Amino acid sequence: MTGAFSFDETDKAAYPPGSYVIDFVGTLGSKSATVQKTITIEDPCPTASLSLANSALFSASSSYTLGDQQLSLPWSKVNLLLKDTATDCGQAEFKFLYSSNDQDFDSAIFSDTRSSPSSNEFRVP
Repeated sequence: MTGAFSFDETDKAAYPPGSYVIDFVGTLGSKSATVQKTITIEDPCPTASLSLANSALFSASSSYTLGDQQLSLPWSKVNLLLKDTATDCGQAEFKFLYSSNDQDFDSAIFSDTRSSPSSNEFRVP
């Protein structure tokens, strides 16, 4: 008899990272033999590489002349954040910050309307 032991899963909530001791038991009549194997499930999320996909939000004009019609940049968070693991690392969140000081942008100048994961809009002014 031959076989294969396999484990393939991406749900870290259902299968938390950690070490698991597995007993492999072979039995013949009233006798048995056991071999223990420690299997370690590692969490890839802390070391995952993240990047933002190309989006109309990033490729649209970033110049605005005061007094012009409102600059409206639609964006979708669906497939916007790319990661190098299939594991569910949690809910993707997005925010707009001033690059110079990591502070939230001034909502009197900029607005970010979020109506659904696939339909959002960044506006000036």
